[in-house]
Amino acid sequence: MKKRQKLYLSLILAACSLNAYATQVGNIDDFDGALTDYTIKRGIETIQMGVYEPLYPGDRIHISDNHSIDIRQCGEIHKITHKESPYRVQSKKCKVIGLTDNIWLAMKDFGKYIFTIVPNPSVGVHLQKSEEEPPAMPMLESTFGAIPTLKAGKRALALQWFGGKSPYKVQITTAKKEVWETETKAQSVKTGEIHLEAEQTYWIIITANHAKDPLMLKREFETVAKLPDYPKLLQDNTLPENMRRTLQAGWLAKQDRIQWSFESYQQVFDIADNYGPARVLREALRKGN
Repeated sequence: MKKRQKLYLSLILAACSLNAYATQVGNIDDFDGALTDYTIKRGIETIQMGVYEPLYPGDRIHISDNHSIDIRQCGEIHKITHKESPYRVQSKKCKVIGLTDNIWLAMKDFGKYIFTIVPNPSVGVHLQKSEEEPPAMPMLESTFGAIPTLKAGKRALALQWFGGKSPYKVQITTAKKEVWETETKAQSVKTGEIHLEAEQTYWIIITANHAKDPLMLKREFETVAKLPDYPKLLQDNTLPENMRRTLQAGWLAKQDRIQWSFESYQQVFDIADNYGPARVLREALRKGN
């Protein structure tokens, strides 16, 4: 089944299954650790922590030391720390159910569809690159003619790579001119604001230090004037901004993993340091998942 068909089916199933989720009393909203720092006990079953995981009465949330988790109930956020672990989820009688809760019920399966991207192992890329190998950027590994694509305009780009030896020379060029250049000892950099013209091909060139010949990574990306239209659910400004932006980035990456992962990475990069779901998505994209 094609990806778009799966998406539409997911939306239909979510819309038709609201009654089945009548007992849901909240969902995971944010967390400050890794997914492995949390587990959920539901009866005798252990639920693996997931992005935006739904919560039911009696769920017990176990939190590793020095971490916390935010849960959303009745349109409000409640922070739970490791000192309250295991925290037992209680049913709350909402005076007026929040609009966000209604939206979440409708898009819960949609969110799960999007974040099947997260637990998948990286494909075809060995992340532990040695200093004797050229640098690698899994999110820019194009295949079968699919080229990573970014939205044109004035913007700064976040770049991260694996392998090679510092210092690194990082360049962004077109066929005619160099657009941006820097040197760094880190395996990541954020460019200054550069003007990406629509319908243009650019190259990212990363040159690593080496005793003999420099080791080079050269990857291309293209630019377009307009991104694919997000589903209406994901354009709703009543959703919390970080949630909406993360879901939009996840949806975009799922349309064509190779073509849009680089753009998706840019969209969540800035919010990921302070927002758990975006951080999980950023890490998955960085590794080429």
